[in-house]
Amino acid sequence: MSRARLRLDQVARRIGGPRVLALPLLRTLAVLAGFVWVLLAPADVRGWGPVQRVLLAFFLYSMALMAALWRWPRRVLRLNRFVLAVDLTFALLLIAFTGGTRSTLFLALLLIAGLQSYYYGVGRGLAVALAAVAAYLVVVWPTIDQIEWANTVIRLVMLIGTAVGVGILAHVEESERKDAKERWLQVLEASYLRDLLDRHDGNISAAAKAAGIDRKTFHRLINKYQLR
Repeated sequence: MSRARLRLDQVARRIGGPRVLALPLLRTLAVLAGFVWVLLAPADVRGWGPVQRVLLAFFLYSMALMAALWRWPRRVLRLNRFVLAVDLTFALLLIAFTGGTRSTLFLALLLIAGLQSYYYGVGRGLAVALAAVAAYLVVVWPTIDQIEWANTVIRLVMLIGTAVGVGILAHVEESERKDAKERWLQVLEASYLRDLLDRHDGNISAAAKAAGIDRKTFHRLINKYQLR
């Protein structure tokens, strides 16, 4: 295993596992995307303006949040609703300062709603998506014209659809993970029972005593796994 992979595994274990590791990685990607946007920004928004100030604040906030996640992972993860509110605020400010309905930074809302569905279930993801829809309409209302109405409706439908779709996929993934874990535990249990029977020459009473369970329970387990 490469040194980089080992380091990544260490970080994942430190903050709560591979699923949690995705959060700081995605936040880092968002920060990098912000810097790229500044470098490629149109001439009318270059310089030190509202967009740059919000991006700087988001960068500092993200660095502090990731440092806190490393130092106090469980405590920070319990603040997920606060983090959600702050992230939505930053996203909506950037949308407002970069063109309203014409802003491609609307994509940040898709990411936020999708992550909420993935980590906390489709119900919460849908609630976040609906709240984001209402807030987005308030922010972009002054910039909506006749043509932009169609684009706006499509964006909002995609936002809700993303929350629902990701939530369903996450539920399926979680069910499959639990099924796989259950099957693996059954394999281990069957192997353990088979080994006990082999060591005691098929004597169920002796094997049950070695396992620390009564003979009836042991007999039921070997029938369950068809070991005799």
